[in-house]
Amino acid sequence: MTTNYKQAKILIPLLGFITLLVLVSCLVRRYQHSEGIHKPEEESYPGKCIAKGLRLDEYYEGRKVFSLKTDSLKVVGKKTGFFRLGFWNVARLENVCIDFYQQPVSKSVKNAHESATKGAGFPDLKDLFLRHDRLKPMMARDVKGVEISNIEINLYREDKITSTLCSNEVKLNPRGNKLIFEGNVRMTSGMDKQLECSRITWLTDDKKFRTAERYVVRVEDRIIEGKGLETDYLLDKVEFMGRRK
Repeated sequence: MTTNYKQAKILIPLLGFITLLVLVSCLVRRYQHSEGIHKPEEESYPGKCIAKGLRLDEYYEGRKVFSLKTDSLKVVGKKTGFFRLGFWNVARLENVCIDFYQQPVSKSVKNAHESATKGAGFPDLKDLFLRHDRLKPMMARDVKGVEISNIEINLYREDKITSTLCSNEVKLNPRGNKLIFEGNVRMTSGMDKQLECSRITWLTDDKKFRTAERYVVRVEDRIIEGKGLETDYLLDKVEFMGRRK
């Protein structure tokens, strides 16, 4: 009787401790799972592939106005925010090369690249992707943005490249007043002007590029380094901000 009583005194607290550990373990797993579900981060959902190996060429009076090539075009539904009450569609393109040619164009393509053809500034990519006569039917009606991985944009005048812009990623915000280029951004103009940085934004209304990141500018034999600048797409009017060397 005494032995059984002593064993019971030892086993009962031990069993209680084991039960407590099991309960704590279950609660931790449940909490982690819950965190995985409700984490307030952006989620993207697989979209429908609209086209692969897409190429669009526009001509005016026998001369090429612009050319667009992309490996794939998808429309992807995206959700953001903690509550995730809704989502919007985003056009996603991979490996894009766009060539704009500065010359008069017909009314059907005028809006897509009016600024480029007049030599007034960088082309309006919102009009190109979301309003172009041939691209618009491929998009869902509620597409509100454009995302591109690996892009190269070339501006031509008289069949010669006046400027080139490359980056790993591009995002066009829903309002279309900003184009954000990120990752290995490189701008070149002519043979002697080049800008490199990690991130730069094209401000459609101001018709200029702006970056608050570190940059390297090469003009002829000069190398200028610093943080923060504004420039036109030809790197003719560069305004440096902050310290530079």
